[in-house]
Amino acid sequence: MTGIHVPDGYLPPTLKAPAREAFARARLEFHRTVFERTAIMFQAPVDGWRASAIVAGYRSFLQRLLFHDPAPMLEVVDQLVADADPAERAIALSLAASARADHDAARSNILEFLGGHVDDPYARHLHGIALFDLGRHAEAVVVLDELLADQPAFNPARNHLGAALIALGRSDEGVATLRDYVSRDPDNPSARDSLADALETRGELSAAIAELEIAVELEADFAYGWLHLGDLRARMGDQASAQRAYRSALDRATHYGQAFRDRVSERVTGQGLAASREGSGS
Repeated sequence: MTGIHVPDGYLPPTLKAPAREAFARARLEFHRTVFERTAIMFQAPVDGWRASAIVAGYRSFLQRLLFHDPAPMLEVVDQLVADADPAERAIALSLAASARADHDAARSNILEFLGGHVDDPYARHLHGIALFDLGRHAEAVVVLDELLADQPAFNPARNHLGAALIALGRSDEGVATLRDYVSRDPDNPSARDSLADALETRGELSAAIAELEIAVELEADFAYGWLHLGDLRARMGDQASAQRAYRSALDRATHYGQAFRDRVSERVTGQGLAASREGSGS
């Protein structure tokens, strides 16, 4: 996080220093989709976090994204929102809905929050993500474009903007957006994974592999990146290198759930080599 600007955003009044600052940093890492680092940060014993609905909300969404069962953390959210102020309740419920893959509820709750916090970049980003997850890609582009027009330094929005443009068939714009994201946040392994995804859709496998090799060098514990790298090397016919990448993914899956480890194990045994890569780790 050294040298990375942390944009201002809503902080619930119940969080006091230094918990506020710690949460702000962890929240930014979540929005940058550097989920392994986010998991480590949220595991820290920070006073005040256990009673915070917004922290529990982010942790529940993170559980789903790292292939864990979010149910235990969702129970915590349900308990904590009863005593949260309306703004914190709305954003925590939106995050919990995303953890449940109830994207309509996620959007409804984040819009409730935005009614009183129209400029909050994190909430606007979550709105764009909810629209993307609903398959409303054109609307996601509008929301994320407007966010970047107002706050061009909020780089994480470029990730989902690029993905939405590609989903709309605007591949050149999407790749350009993701290249811009990487240039603005070059130390973000997930940004490079997203660019690799985009390059893969265009058949530019060697370029995609090059991005992933940088990504796993930046973050050795980026197990999802290792999995992606293994899949692309397998597609290129380099099974030995693919197996090395899969084993690295399995060895480094500390923060991931069993579903992820099972998927990688299938690749290692050869049962899953032809399977399509799924999930939202990028």
